[in-house]
Amino acid sequence: GTLPQELFSGSLWMLALSHNRISGTIPQSLGGLEFAFFSINSLTGTLPATPNWNLVYLHVDGNHGLSGTVPTELAWSYGLTELRINTTGLSGAIPHEFCDLEDLKAIYLDCNNVTCNYPILQDVRSSTKMVSTKRIVGPNSARTTETPTCNICVCS
Repeated sequence: GTLPQELFSGSLWMLALSHNRISGTIPQSLGGLEFAFFSINSLTGTLPATPNWNLVYLHVDGNHGLSGTVPTELAWSYGLTELRINTTGLSGAIPHEFCDLEDLKAIYLDCNNVTCNYPILQDVRSSTKMVSTKRIVGPNSARTTETPTCNICVCS
């Protein structure tokens, strides 16, 4: 099935729909969701460009039909702790605005064309943040036996 927009208009704070054969697009507004788990489905389109002030976790990994870039507006989700966008069709660079997210602990970027083109993600409290920056491209990229590498980067 698809994700009906009505799911995102109420007081729902968590939506766990990973591994459910969901198709269609992710709504551009996630409402008041704090935890959005959409991993390993058949979602297409782009990531939401409407900021969600409450968003803590966004998992869209394993949705090969997602395309476009990581929107800057996603970095306006000030409580964002974890972003899983690995194994998707996304491309481009992570916006520098992600450096300002104090609670961000991890961004998973492997197995797609998203890059980290500059030092990013260590806040002023010196809490380490891991960013997987390995680019694995090709027809067998999801089945690679290589372990993605992680780099510790510093905002400058």
